[in-house]
Amino acid sequence: MPCLKVHFYNPKKDTEGVWNKIVSYLDPPYCHCEIEFLNGLACAVYINGVVHMKRRQFDEHFYDCVSVPCSSADYDKALAYCTLRSDEKQPFSLSMSLGTHFAPLRYASSGTFCSKICAEALQEASALAPDVSATRVTPSGLHRLLTPASEPAYHAGPIEALDFAV
Repeated sequence: MPCLKVHFYNPKKDTEGVWNKIVSYLDPPYCHCEIEFLNGLACAVYINGVVHMKRRQFDEHFYDCVSVPCSSADYDKALAYCTLRSDEKQPFSLSMSLGTHFAPLRYASSGTFCSKICAEALQEASALAPDVSATRVTPSGLHRLLTPASEPAYHAGPIEALDFAV
């Protein structure tokens, strides 16, 4: 079964990236994410750049990876979506990126940002709920969506209120 790999960049050890530190400060710990397909082909967008696809490796000292299983058909949909955005050279939008924290900026321009493009690709693959607003998802927020907290402890039987009446 194929899977999509989403890599999350933690700038904790980054000595130069001021913007990375600001983004991770607003919603720790991550500041960037990319989606990887087979053979190391990854889809990304960086500040002042456009969506692009390239083969690359991710240093596990800086990136945490979440593997998302999906069907072959859904994998193909996510790959086609990212390829189209790359072919269109969809630009990075700083205002949309900041809009994840400051609502008035959310719809200020066209374009995209890293966690938005990843969330939309995962939605194409039916790996992320369609009601998730990709324009509001930060890298750390996407990580939380893909790695939910453990389920609450199972309770056998109905829960009843205590009755203190005598």
